Amino acid sequence: MKVLRSALFAPSLVRRVVVALLAAFALVWVTLVVVDYAEFRRAVRSQEGLQRAVHALAASLDFGDAVRAAQVMQATETQYNLLRAESLPLPLGPMLLELARPDGTRVYASAGLAAEPQPEPGADPGVWTVQGKLHSMVTHTTPRWRIRLLEPALTDAEAVWLIARNLVKSMLIAFPLVLLPLWLAVRRGLRPLRTLVQRVAERAPADFSPLTLDLRYAELQPLEHAFNELLRQARTGIQSERGFVQDAAHELRTPLAVMAAQAHALAAEADPALRAQARVELEHAIGRASHLVHQLLTLARLESGPPPSRQATDLVELVQGALARAEPQALARGIDLGLEAPEHLVAEVDAQVLLSALENLVHNALAYVHGGARVTVTLGRDGEQWRLRVADNGPGISPEERPRLMERFQRGRDARTSGTGLGLAIVAQAARQLGGSLHTVDGLDGQGIGFEIRGPA
Repeated sequence: MKVLRSALFAPSLVRRVVVALLAAFALVWVTLVVVDYAEFRRAVRSQEGLQRAVHALAASLDFGDAVRAAQVMQATETQYNLLRAESLPLPLGPMLLELARPDGTRVYASAGLAAEPQPEPGADPGVWTVQGKLHSMVTHTTPRWRIRLLEPALTDAEAVWLIARNLVKSMLIAFPLVLLPLWLAVRRGLRPLRTLVQRVAERAPADFSPLTLDLRYAELQPLEHAFNELLRQARTGIQSERGFVQDAAHELRTPLAVMAAQAHALAAEADPALRAQARVELEHAIGRASHLVHQLLTLARLESGPPPSRQATDLVELVQGALARAEPQALARGIDLGLEAPEHLVAEVDAQVLLSALENLVHNALAYVHGGARVTVTLGRDGEQWRLRVADNGPGISPEERPRLMERFQRGRDARTSGTGLGLAIVAQAARQLGGSLHTVDGLDGQGIGFEIRGPA
């Protein structure tokens, strides 16, 4: 029972169309009631219907015989009231007629008027209260007769009810005639979507090839394009992840092999000098593997972690702290590590993400330049952007290699030191996390290379 109820009340496009159509019909019905009511009030004020009826009655009384005239009036009253009883659902009361000579001598009066006194002089000529109920009245005078025709006046509520009741019949007839072609059109229009669902359900889990559908409708074609673009991105991402895993495994294989060999040598070698050398080599391999794992985790955190937490940060203070931690490494190799920055530069950034990018850029620069070289960190603002540049005057990288430097596990062909090839990939991802971008720039003194991060201030 619960499943059936859920199915009945589950969101449905067809049900939504039917409900919208019902709402449209209700709105049209209310609008027509208002328009017809306004027209009814105008007709009541002008008394058009009564005027036409009394003129037609006067045309049939173009003689002076009182007996015959009374018969005509009685027959007319009977006919009018029969028609009213058939057409009006409410018991509104009969129409009343009076025929008199021009001097006021009454020749005929409806039963309801026989005992009623004549309207007082000066009273509203358009109304007459008969038996306590207000009637609309028209009077027409000819050379022979004075004819009065009275109709019970409708209240506003009665008028609205009659109009609404008459209109609802037409609306109920029109609704299924409109709903049927609309339902067929919607059902036929949803057929491509059902085909899409079926094709997706039938695909193998690892099948990310493009879908080929015949979505003829212009509104549905963007859906096919967007879905195929999503499949393309998924296919590219999976291929990238597979390559990432393969490259990571390849990079880890070397330090692991070294660790295995040196651990064996450390356990089996009797010579203290060789054991000491094996220990050094083992520690170096462990450090390299640890650094690689740390960078892999950093890259994974940047690529799939939560959105950055931005807050106002003094970038100058952040950079100074990072350079202070890198200073011992620079001093050990005689490298001049400097900073060019204003006194303060505040921007809304994720400090940890920016710090990760900066440390990787500085580590790369210190690792790849020769002893005695210069590494300069420049911090500044350009309009609505902040710029962080790390440049050196080292051996540099050839222009043809630069476009691939920011890919994972990519290193320059002339690199003279070991590395993971992940540093610039981490920096590029960090720049994207910060809402900015990473660019290669010229190095110092016409030599080396520089990298610049630009982000919104």
